[in-house]
Amino acid sequence: MAEGMGGGEEQVEGMEAMEEAETVGVERVAGAVGVGVTEEVAAAEAVTAAEEKAAAAQAAESEAMPAMAAAGLAAAATAAAAREVAAMAGEGGMK
Repeated sequence: MAEGMGGGEEQVEGMEAMEEAETVGVERVAGAVGVGVTEEVAAAEAVTAAEEKAAAAQAAESEAMPAMAAAGLAAAATAAAAREVAAMAGEGGMK
């Protein structure tokens, strides 16, 4: 009868060990999932930051467009004025 009781205790200890192993396994899986979620969140944050930078660059380009157009017009006006001066100088020199 003592043998039967001892076998029962070993079985209980074995079951406790299995439960503990299962708990540790669940914790490890939860930890791995947590790491995966953390990496996924970090990737999503990186994508969001890149999208924000792209939007800011596009906004800056849109704001710069009028200034660039004005600079182009000023350069064209300067070139036209230089041609006029050259033409007048050419006319004056020919007389």
